[in-house]
Amino acid sequence: SKKMIRESRYWLSLFVWISVVWKSWSFVPPFSHRGGNGHGGGKNGGPPRSFNGDFGGQSNSDGDDFPLISYMVNEDDDSEIHVELRGGSTQEVVSGSKHTLSKTASYWSNLFQSAGERASKPIHSVSDKVKTMLKRKSKEEEEQEAMLEDLRTTPVAAVSVPNTTVLPPEVINIAAKRSGLVGRPLRYEAVQEMARALKQWYSRKGYVLHSVTGATLRAEDATAVIQVQEPKISKAPVGITICKEMVIDEETGNLLTFRQYKERMAKRKVLGYRNIKKSDLNTTYVQTEGRTNPERIANALDLKPGKPFQWEEKKWQTVLSSGIFGRLMKASPQRMKDGTVQFHVIATERAPRNLEYGVSKSLYTNSWEGELEFEHGNLLGGGEVVGLQVRRGTKDAEPSVKVRYSDKKFGRAGGFDCEAFSEFIGDDYTEDSELDGANADSEEPNELAMDYDHDVPLGRRGATFSLQNPIGTNMVRHSSASATVERITTRTGLHENIGAATFNVGPFRKELPLDARSSIAGTVTSGSCLRATKDQEVSSAFVGWRMLPYSVVSATTKHVFPLVNNASYGRSIDLALSHSVMTSTPNFPRHEAHKAGIASQVRGYDGHLGSVTTSIKGTTELRIPVPIPTDRFSQDAGLVLWADWRYAKSSRRDSAFSRKASIGAGVRKSLQGLPLKWDISYSQDGKFKSSLGLGLDFDA
Repeated sequence: SKKMIRESRYWLSLFVWISVVWKSWSFVPPFSHRGGNGHGGGKNGGPPRSFNGDFGGQSNSDGDDFPLISYMVNEDDDSEIHVELRGGSTQEVVSGSKHTLSKTASYWSNLFQSAGERASKPIHSVSDKVKTMLKRKSKEEEEQEAMLEDLRTTPVAAVSVPNTTVLPPEVINIAAKRSGLVGRPLRYEAVQEMARALKQWYSRKGYVLHSVTGATLRAEDATAVIQVQEPKISKAPVGITICKEMVIDEETGNLLTFRQYKERMAKRKVLGYRNIKKSDLNTTYVQTEGRTNPERIANALDLKPGKPFQWEEKKWQTVLSSGIFGRLMKASPQRMKDGTVQFHVIATERAPRNLEYGVSKSLYTNSWEGELEFEHGNLLGGGEVVGLQVRRGTKDAEPSVKVRYSDKKFGRAGGFDCEAFSEFIGDDYTEDSELDGANADSEEPNELAMDYDHDVPLGRRGATFSLQNPIGTNMVRHSSASATVERITTRTGLHENIGAATFNVGPFRKELPLDARSSIAGTVTSGSCLRATKDQEVSSAFVGWRMLPYSVVSATTKHVFPLVNNASYGRSIDLALSHSVMTSTPNFPRHEAHKAGIASQVRGYDGHLGSVTTSIKGTTELRIPVPIPTDRFSQDAGLVLWADWRYAKSSRRDSAFSRKASIGAGVRKSLQGLPLKWDISYSQDGKFKSSLGLGLDFDA
């Protein structure tokens, strides 16, 4: 103890001090004289006559100094040795000095040895007590070692993972049995094997940060306790840092936007300022405020506070495909100070406002239209889209306008799309209209009868609400349901009210061997037409309304088979197949039947093939890429050999199936971002036709 050590030090110090003082006094040698015959000696060997008080110096009566005379006692024979410098021998002086030094060293050696022995006694006592205490602790260690030895040989009876929240019991049991952990003593190799199995299960389920940290054996029930680390999601599941790319002014060092930099160069009249590219400038990224809401991203990734961190790559790819982010610089989980995990994103945002213009073909009139569309792609910070689209053809009496609001929720269930439209759908329907005899015999043969079956639709106005994945992705991966309410106007002033519900499934894509791919999609529509009832006596009078239900079913399959792969420019010769089938019940609305006829048209025929209620169409294409021997153009040119065929039934009453077919070749190339098509076809009627179109070829 500390008290015992302090007492030992005190007694040791006191003992050393007393010993030194005692030995110092006992070392002083005696003075002797032979018969009083020497210098300074008294009679009968008495003390010197005079002593100046300094040991080692004497003086005579005349006051002269004498050299020192040394005296030493010979302990062996108790005789005195008197060495006198005057008239004495030098050898005797040297031998006497050596003997004196030897005895002095021997004395001090004995003195320190004795003092050390006396001082070490209390220390040895304390050491003995400490050794006794250590011997008692070693017995406890021996008992512990004996217990550990028993545990090393005890077979594991069960395996437990007490701190897991995601591992099912069956997964734990299977991993324990396969690793050989149960029924054998706990071994490092078995624990490693089980940790590997559990890590594989974690990775398959998306728990990429989870891991096994250790294992212990519980002695009372021989249970192996596996410790795992399962990080939880932070209170703020997603953190977003939005950056903005700025140009560094080479003269002032100030940060400028690209537009400000170009304006600055324009004021200086720098040569070639119009052709300045951002990639050629010295730029940096600075943090700025963004529109994207982290909570919406967390909902899209299904990251909720307090839940184990689970990662699904498909959901993240859906977020990226929405187009709200520009350049992605970092996206990874980050550990917070409280031990939770936050998914942190560092990226730039794309400009949400977008104005586009182009040329398209109408689905109802099959005529070319100019199109202008404005869109805001991130209205509320969660990828919400609001858009305005205006289209008009050269022969349209009025433009077609569409306003829509869409919140796809990044592909999750509950996404919706609202749309209000006013479209011009008027076209020459005379080839589909069978005028009755009264109208044919009238004085004005071009006058249309006031009849729903023969009148020409002019426009449609209404609204559509569609819901994304109403069934759930666990049952059907891609599905949508929509409801449409519209009113059809005709050239004679008749009105037709239509309500319909549509359910879409797919496309379901599948990867086939040898890099082939396929897809299938289907649509089911059911609705009803509400028409006014004619007065039997007065043909122009309507006395009521009647409901005419209808249904439509369609399906489409697509396949692409790579035949020869050209690794030099990364494209292959492909064989592409597309087949579609559509059928409807009676009372199918005329404008929808007209739209179905345009969708199933065959290349090589003028215009469209009329309104259809049932059709089967097939297309086969052999796509051959054509390399361009220059780097100034994109390598997307190609040659296409194709063949189209169709069996269809017209909307006319009692009509039979008709067959149309054609073959041809075409060239594909994009110019200024516009995918151009130029085809030469030969139809079954023996006619050649050349056509120019826009659009990409279909893909699976």
